[in-house]
Amino acid sequence: LSGYLLHVLEAIANDGTAAMLAAPMLGDAEVARLRQWGSAKAPAPSFQSFGDRFAAQASATPDALAVECSDRSMTYAQLDHASDAMADAIVRVTPAGATVGVLASRGSGWLAAMIGIFKAGRVYVPLDPKAPDARLAGQVGQVGIAMVLHDADHAARAATLGEGVSIEAILAGPRAVRLNVVAVATDTPAYVLFTSGSTGMPKAALVGHGGMANHLLSKIDILTLTAADRVAQSAAQTFDISIWQALAPLMVGASVIIVDDSITHDPAALFAACEARAVTILQTVPSMLRAAYERLVAPDGRLPLTALRWLISTGEALPVDLARRWIGLYPRIPLLNAYGPTECSDDVTHHVVEWPPLPHVVRMPIGRPIAGAELYVLDALGNRAPAGTPGELYVGGPCIGLGYHGDAARTAAAFVPNAFSDDPAARLYRTGDLVRFDRNGVLEYLGRTDQQVKVNGVRIEPGEIARAIGHDPSVLMCHVEVRHRADGSAALVAYVALRPGTQVDEGTLKAVARNSLPAALVPAAIVIMPAMPLTANGKIDVAALPSPDLSPRRSVPVAPSTPTETRLAAIWAGTIGDVAFGVEDDFFALGGRSLDAATIVGRIEAEFAVKLPLSQIFRQPTIASIAQRIDERRAAAGP
Repeated sequence: LSGYLLHVLEAIANDGTAAMLAAPMLGDAEVARLRQWGSAKAPAPSFQSFGDRFAAQASATPDALAVECSDRSMTYAQLDHASDAMADAIVRVTPAGATVGVLASRGSGWLAAMIGIFKAGRVYVPLDPKAPDARLAGQVGQVGIAMVLHDADHAARAATLGEGVSIEAILAGPRAVRLNVVAVATDTPAYVLFTSGSTGMPKAALVGHGGMANHLLSKIDILTLTAADRVAQSAAQTFDISIWQALAPLMVGASVIIVDDSITHDPAALFAACEARAVTILQTVPSMLRAAYERLVAPDGRLPLTALRWLISTGEALPVDLARRWIGLYPRIPLLNAYGPTECSDDVTHHVVEWPPLPHVVRMPIGRPIAGAELYVLDALGNRAPAGTPGELYVGGPCIGLGYHGDAARTAAAFVPNAFSDDPAARLYRTGDLVRFDRNGVLEYLGRTDQQVKVNGVRIEPGEIARAIGHDPSVLMCHVEVRHRADGSAALVAYVALRPGTQVDEGTLKAVARNSLPAALVPAAIVIMPAMPLTANGKIDVAALPSPDLSPRRSVPVAPSTPTETRLAAIWAGTIGDVAFGVEDDFFALGGRSLDAATIVGRIEAEFAVKLPLSQIFRQPTIASIAQRIDERRAAAGP
C-alpha cells in the first residue's frame, strides 16, 4: 500500500493538473507481474478447423466407437458419412455463411447434423425443443435462419419455423459422396447461442471457428483426452458446454456418450448411468452435485463412478464445502473448476482441485487462463487493478467471440477496444464479473457487476423475465430477483404491482411467463402487491419487498379417478415428496422444478411405455392433463 501511495504522489508531483484518481498506482514490476498472470504460459495453438481434424481422425480410426446413445451408436466412419450427407443437403439449399438451425433431441442424428453444418462452412444454431413456440420463432427471425434440420418428433414445429429438412430422411437417403470440408478461417462464424438479455430480447452470441477450436484444444490439453476416454455429453444443446462435450472427444478418437434428458436432471440416475456406461469425464453444475451427494454411496457401501478420471464443475460458483466433500469421497479423481462466458467460446480459466481446500479457504478459485485467453482485471477507470483488489474481468485474445449476431449496438457495448494492445483491431469482452488475483496469481470470482444472476447454472437477466410478465395488460411494474429456499437452493421471485382497477392471479401470470420463456426463467413465485415500495429517489426499495413463501404449496386434493391418474400420482409422490396434491394441482406450484419434470418424463416412459415430450409437463402441468395424453397415446398405439 505504501508503494502504491508513493507512485500516486510521484505522479501528482510530476503533473499537478492531472486528476488524482487517474494517477497510476502500479509500478513497472507489478504491471509486468499482472500481465504475466493474465496470459497462459503456453502459446495459443495453431488453428486447424474442427471439420478437418474430425475428418482426419475418422480416416485414422474408422471402426472406433464415435458416439453412443439410446437411439443408435455410430463408429467414426459411420458418423463421418452421416455428417457428409448432412453437409451435402445443407450446401444444396443454403448460401455460404448461412445460419442453419437444428431442432432435435440430443442423439446421433443431432451430432451428425452439427458436424455436417461445420463441414459445410455454415453457422450452427441449436434450437431448444422445450422452448415455447413464440421464443423459437423470435430466435429464428433474429438470426435469419435459412434452414432447419429436425428429427421426426419435431417435424411439425420445424415446419412453422421455415425451410425444414428431416434428419432421418437425410440419413436414410443414398450414401453421400465424400465431401471436401469447406475451408474456414479463424474469424469465420461457427455457431450462435442465445443468452438472456436485460432488454427482454435474447442476445445471439456469435462464436468463430478460431475461438471454438482454441477452446476444444484447451479441454483436450487439461483433461489429457485420449482415445480411451468416454465423455458424457449431458448438457442441453443450447448450453455452450454442449459444444466441447460433443466435439472435443471426436478430435482424439474418444467416444461421446450422449445421456438422455430424462437422466441428466436426476442426480442419482445420472451418476448411475455414468457408472453403467463407464464414463471417464463428467461435467455438472454445483447445484446438481450437491443434490447427488446424498445418494452417491450405494447401499452396499461401494462408491459409483469407478471409471471416472475427471469431474468438471461449471455454470455456477463452486462452494468450498462441495469441493472438500468431493475430494473426501474421491481422492483419486481431480475436480476441475471451469469458468467462462458464452461470448468467449466457453471456458477461459481452469483450476484443478486435487487436495481438500484448507480450513481458511472461503471461495474456490476459478484459476488461470487457458492458452489463447488474455485476462485483465480492471478498475472503474479502465486501469489494471492491483493484486488482491476487486475489478471487472475483461477477456481478450483468440478465444473471444465475434459479437452479437446482427446487433452492432450490443456488440460495441460489450466488445470494446483493447487499450493494452498495439493492434487497433484488438478487442476485449466485458464479462460483468467481479474478480481479483490472489497473491499467487490465481483468479477468484467475487460476483456480478450488474443485475445478472445464475440459477441452477443458467445465466439469467431478470429484465427479460420482468418484460415477459409485463405482457399481461394488468401488470404495471415487475421486479425480479433471486431468493433462497430453506434448503439453500436458489429460486426466482417476481414482485408485481398491478394497474389500478385490474386483477390477476399468480397462476395466470406464470402462464403468461411460460408462453414466452424457457422453464428455467419462469419464477418459482410471483408476489402480487398493491404498489411497489420505493426509496426516496424513486427506485424500488428491495429491502422492503416481502419474503415469499417458497415452500411447496398445499391444496385441497382432487383424488385420482382413473387407473392412469392413480399410477401417475404415485410417480409424482416419489418426485416432489411429502406434499398434499390432487390431479388438478399445478406441478410447479407444488414446488416441482425443471429437474423434477425431466425425471417424471423418464418414469412415465418406464411405467407406461409411452414417450411424452418434456414440454408437455410445462404446458399442462397437472396429473389430469398428463394422464389424458398418456391414455390417448396408448389408445393410438393399439394393443
